[in-house]
Amino acid sequence: MTITKTQEGSSVILKIAGRIDTETAPELEETVNGLVGQADAVTFDLEGTEYISSSGIRALMSARRRFPGADSMKVIHANEIVKEVLNVTGLTEALNIQ
Repeated sequence: MTITKTQEGSSVILKIAGRIDTETAPELEETVNGLVGQADAVTFDLEGTEYISSSGIRALMSARRRFPGADSMKVIHANEIVKEVLNVTGLTEALNIQ
């Protein structure tokens, strides 16, 4: 997994390529934790994300707790496979998937 971070004012876009799984989810959580106090909002661009496991979903839910406002976190460009996993979990609205 690679994470590309782009700052736009007080918002950050994290473009994630590869797999978000047991091995890579801790890196994602660490990246998000580093944004607390530095950003008001975070967007996860999952266009290049091939796969997300339950560990990846946990990392996104952890981010939701760190950025709880209605517009402070969103997920964009998820492919159909990743969207299906998120739909099955029932977290589509909680994660603000667009």
